[in-house]
Amino acid sequence: MAPTLIIVASIIIFPFLTYYATSSLFFRRANNNSTGKAPPTIPYFIPGLFHAVSFTQSGARKYFAELIKEYGTFAPFKVKAGPRSYVVLRDPTHIIRVLDAPEHLTANTVKVEMFDKLFGSPRAAEHLHQTEASDRNDHEVSTPEQLPFHIPDTTLASATEVYISKLSASMHDKMFQFDSWTRIEDLWSFLQLVLLRCTLDAFFGSALLKKYPKMIRDYLDFNAATEDFVHGMPRIMVSGATKPRDRLHQGMRSWLTATRAEIDETGEHNADSVEDDSVWDEKTGLRFICKHYNACKVDKVEEVNIRARAAEVLGIIHSTNTGLVSSTFWMTIEIMRKSHLTRDMIASVVRHLSPITHKYDVLGLAQEPLAKSLQTEVRRLRTGTCVVRTNKTDGFPLDKQWSLPNGATVAIFSYDISLNTDVWKKIQPQALKKPLEEFWAERFMVPEQKSRSKKHVGVDTSGSATQDLGDLVTRLVACDQYPGSRFISALQMATLAVLFAEFEVQLCDTEQVDAALPPIRESAYGTVKPLEKIAVRIRKRKT
Repeated sequence: MAPTLIIVASIIIFPFLTYYATSSLFFRRANNNSTGKAPPTIPYFIPGLFHAVSFTQSGARKYFAELIKEYGTFAPFKVKAGPRSYVVLRDPTHIIRVLDAPEHLTANTVKVEMFDKLFGSPRAAEHLHQTEASDRNDHEVSTPEQLPFHIPDTTLASATEVYISKLSASMHDKMFQFDSWTRIEDLWSFLQLVLLRCTLDAFFGSALLKKYPKMIRDYLDFNAATEDFVHGMPRIMVSGATKPRDRLHQGMRSWLTATRAEIDETGEHNADSVEDDSVWDEKTGLRFICKHYNACKVDKVEEVNIRARAAEVLGIIHSTNTGLVSSTFWMTIEIMRKSHLTRDMIASVVRHLSPITHKYDVLGLAQEPLAKSLQTEVRRLRTGTCVVRTNKTDGFPLDKQWSLPNGATVAIFSYDISLNTDVWKKIQPQALKKPLEEFWAERFMVPEQKSRSKKHVGVDTSGSATQDLGDLVTRLVACDQYPGSRFISALQMATLAVLFAEFEVQLCDTEQVDAALPPIRESAYGTVKPLEKIAVRIRKRKT
């Protein structure tokens, strides 16, 4: 009996002793002033499992948010889920150091894992290497951040016009009237379906949905099953995505095979034709996207290559949907919540709409101060991104005090920077005329205290982050967007242009929006969705 009691007591007491010991080690290292030290591991109860139980119980999005609340002042710190560990960074100086050193801290490990676990590439590592090499040769880019899809302005403008034509036609086909309002009960679902259909049509040609009409349904099932994914998550945690992904692969492989066979049989132009300079084709879509996914040749067996191309297409669709739907929804909602924003945004769109050609200058619209500020504020408060990098260098220095060991995985959360009042007070106090928890469309129209000479937040010689935190948030949100942040940004502006220039859109109940706003700081990253359906009414605008 006594040995049994001792064993039971040991099992009960051991986790608490472990937690006490690891707490002492954590605070000792965190408060130590030595140089070049590695980030400490937050306290845990069970060696081997570490923090895996909490990750499983709370989910990665909520657990990271809880850790930032509890241990944020001691960052950088390490959290471990079994054999996988993450170093959480919060200091803008550290973050910029990481983003500015892609040769030392790479995103390739994350990309390979996503192609493998999420998108189903049969040769994920070869897939990434081959497509990046092809893009680098095509565009002669100099940095990894320019890959993939380094799109020239002329191509970007033409591709955006294709998307606008698809979106405008889709909206006008919905039988909205000039003199009477049509009620849309759930704007989120409406935009999600419309934007997904229009991007599929614009990116990949009309033939895709004709060949695979159930693709939108299957993709939405896939998207819902992958929202919690973060680098290092076991495959079983995203097992719900397997069946819809398999259906997507089957449908897309059929489309890819049929399209290639039809082009070869008819002898029509394709994405690799030197003579043809068209931007869009009904069978293949946007030429530069078609050329990109056709570069996936990871095996001598063509069937394996087709599977890789299907994975590449799914990756483009998923990243575009993630970057476009949520941000466009919240920009639309926030514009409608304030009458002066509605008037000013419509005026901005009209200034960039040619009365002769009836074409929108989307790139010009995106440079309007209000549009830029609105877009940045949505990225700040209505977009939560987790940026992950893997260190390939021994002792990469974050500053004099902290360094990263070789193989360390760094996690950076845009939400954390966006809502860190202490950081904003220190670096950009003029943006705090309204609380960070409040949406303020004009936040980034406040005149800077000093002129800026760089495109993004820099680091001065004293080691403190300088210039614009809005640029840093934008960089975090956009740095891994696929097919390129400039393209996603242009599509966002194009959608607003069509909605507000060609239609009148109004909230049915402004108080409903307040009730539907998601809570702040409960999740560290992920798609920001309204808690309830938000209804709007719409009618065609009289010109």
